[in-house]
Amino acid sequence: RLRHELVPYIYSAARQCYDEGVPLCRPLYYEWPESDEAYARTDQYLFGDQLLVAPVANPVSRSSGVAESTVWIPPGEWTHWFTGRAYSGPAEVMLQTPLDEIPLFVRSGGIIAAGSADSLVLHIFPGDSGEARIYEDDNESAEYQNGRCAWIPVSHMMKNGIQHITIGPAEGS
Repeated sequence: RLRHELVPYIYSAARQCYDEGVPLCRPLYYEWPESDEAYARTDQYLFGDQLLVAPVANPVSRSSGVAESTVWIPPGEWTHWFTGRAYSGPAEVMLQTPLDEIPLFVRSGGIIAAGSADSLVLHIFPGDSGEARIYEDDNESAEYQNGRCAWIPVSHMMKNGIQHITIGPAEGS
């Protein structure tokens, strides 16, 4: 269900991949090449620019119903998607994850577009500021190759204790 909800984020990230030639799923060393831990964590990856994924491959405890795993939190501030707990990196943390979740973290200030074209939801995560561009096209043709597409800029900034959110006009057609 979460993957379906994240289609607007995934679609925007996929278009970024198309335009910039970057992979959708990125090894951690792409962003933190100076960190030995980024090379050692082959089981974690960035999913687009904003999400850190740390799949659990450990068995679930019969008594607790959760699986334990160790996750490397990269430099910066990260928020756990499901729990809302904030983590500061670089750090290694032990997580207990139920079967219906996956350790998923959002960068500080991240803006994640979710929902559908008819009902778009913006998940704005804690942080002083953040920005995103949401991609749209007709979902049917290859007209995006001829420029028939649009990007919607979204940003937020904390100023004097007030969160300001700006949704700009669509860029494109």
